[in-house]
Amino acid sequence: MRLLLHAGADINAQGRWGGTVLHETASDLEAVQAMRLLLDSKADINVKDKHGCTPLHYACEWMNIVAVRLVLENGASVNEQDCYGRTPFYALDYGERRKFRPYGVQVLSYDLKPVITLLTILGDHGADFNAQDNYGRTLLHVVAKEKIPCVTELILDYGANIDTRNQEGKTVLFQCSDYLGSQARLLINKGANVNLADNDGNTLLHRPRSPDPEMVQMLLDYGADVNALNNEGDSPLASLMMKGEYAEEAARLLVERGGKDIRGRV
Repeated sequence: MRLLLHAGADINAQGRWGGTVLHETASDLEAVQAMRLLLDSKADINVKDKHGCTPLHYACEWMNIVAVRLVLENGASVNEQDCYGRTPFYALDYGERRKFRPYGVQVLSYDLKPVITLLTILGDHGADFNAQDNYGRTLLHVVAKEKIPCVTELILDYGANIDTRNQEGKTVLFQCSDYLGSQARLLINKGANVNLADNDGNTLLHRPRSPDPEMVQMLLDYGADVNALNNEGDSPLASLMMKGEYAEEAARLLVERGGKDIRGRV
């Protein structure tokens, strides 16, 4: 590579998909020296491929911690967005290495230490943890479905807004309310509003796919409005009654707290 650079090779030449050599070295865990050479030769550190990804996006996708540090130390923009509105830390969602898979089923079998290290580096370099992608999601929306409270707490410590809504009007708590457990409780204890409604006017009590009595009890204990009406005029009890016999226990809890079937289905 050194010979090519001395011969006048275009250090910022882009390939078919818009990637440069710096993009490639950022995704190669064994190419640290080549990356240093490119950076010393003033390669464009914020150049984007055809998907809008910078070398920092690539480094994050491949969990290349050394590359992440290098490009940031050389002035990489930590909040640059790709064509989907994703900043570099969103690469944790779609990374090929799958060190961290918010929509996967084996997240807990992965070592989360590199994830925490990466998020800490990005946070210390000014990453905006409230940045929203084209669907209105923040990183907190992405991680909410997983039982990884240590990552959730880290994101909150860097100033993430716990009640930011996505395009559907859903807050982070909507993302994990069907799974209950430590994640939902953590969010509520950190101040998540249990009464915010989505674009359809549904609150958390309206919408459980599986009306888990334990989840309903927890929401009620934290002050959820038992008779809030959605855009159709349904109360939570009315919504639960539509789900049939398997919602009976959850419905009983609502009735005990003064819940009413406003539309007369009881």
